[in-house]
Amino acid sequence: MLVVLGIWACSATVYAEKLDRTEINKLIKGLNPVALKYQDKDGVWFSASDAERIAEALQKKLPLALDIIDNQDTQITALKTSVDLFKATVKSYDDYADYNKSMLDTALKYFPELKPPELPFYEKSPIAFIGGVVVGVGTMWLASQVVNNVK
Repeated sequence: MLVVLGIWACSATVYAEKLDRTEINKLIKGLNPVALKYQDKDGVWFSASDAERIAEALQKKLPLALDIIDNQDTQITALKTSVDLFKATVKSYDDYADYNKSMLDTALKYFPELKPPELPFYEKSPIAFIGGVVVGVGTMWLASQVVNNVK
């Protein structure tokens, strides 16, 4: 998800005005060039209105088209960077998964040999039972001594 967000962010910063191709196609189809030779040089003659339309297209549409191409180059570079970052992220996740797998394999290999920590002596069942009996007998004896001395 983060990679998609990165690609979107890189792509959104690259923007150019939309170039209307139908207008350019009308301009090209409406031209009436005439091939001619002047002073032993080949050339093309356009009427004054056609020449004005060509000059306007060169002044307005050509810079816009070049800006679009430049912006597309920038967008391509940004997308290549995003793809490279995505590949690096995938490689990092693969390495992390391999590391976790090796840790799990090591843990499972030594699991039968693992022993839980030794309980303190007072938490062991026989000691607790004997301690309970001794304290209970001692309490009963002490209570009987107190009751006998009170009479």
